Amino acid sequence: MKKKILIIAIVLLLLGSVFSLTIKPVRNKFIDSMIPQITKTENCYYTDEDIESAIECVKERYKEQDKRVILLRLYFDEEQSRKKLNSYHLAETNKKENLISLFCDFYVLEGFGGYSTGLYTGWSEILVREEGSMEWERVDGGYA
Repeated sequence: MKKKILIIAIVLLLLGSVFSLTIKPVRNKFIDSMIPQITKTENCYYTDEDIESAIECVKERYKEQDKRVILLRLYFDEEQSRKKLNSYHLAETNKKENLISLFCDFYVLEGFGGYSTGLYTGWSEILVREEGSMEWERVDGGYA
């Protein structure tokens, strides 16, 4: 899987240079058309709308990175999210439905926080909201 994602990142970079495109339009177009994988149980405490709005929050974060990082894959796995959040405590909320973790694969081109250039897979994005209908806000992440 990592090899396949690396190949996609290289193809995107080559397309950008061959057609004299900047990374940003290619990346933004890819993010907007990205269809994240969602794996949840019948008893999931997140609604489809909860998950979709969390996905949009993470997409916006990666759009703002201005040529430094390419988001390759974004997904929600309820079981993986619960495991991640069971060991995570956040003072802003004590309700499970107001804390969510999504996962992503991305390629760093240059200077993205403390990350070195390269491929990162299965990294978490942790989001919180005050109440069920409010917008998600990214509060933490970067854990594989």
